[in-house]
Amino acid sequence: MAGALPLGPSAVAMRVGAVAVGCGAAVTVGNASDEYLDREPLDNHHQGLFSEEISNGQRRLKSLADTITHFKFLRAAVLSRFPDYKPFA
Repeated sequence: MAGALPLGPSAVAMRVGAVAVGCGAAVTVGNASDEYLDREPLDNHHQGLFSEEISNGQRRLKSLADTITHFKFLRAAVLSRFPDYKPFA
């Protein structure tokens, strides 16, 4: 996205959490405590799809966090090996 600021992992996680709450509320539609018992089959299907997407997003966030950690370690290792290296902007 042009002009967008890069988001840190915690900001991305917060946005995924907000989407998760919004999707569940948008699909469930009902407000009764037993809504899940008599929900329309199509709504159940959509609820399942959203749950799967949310799980995939959370798994991807964890993978990205692991990758960032690995790159930080690699950067530290390279900089310790080549202390005279001056990164350019």
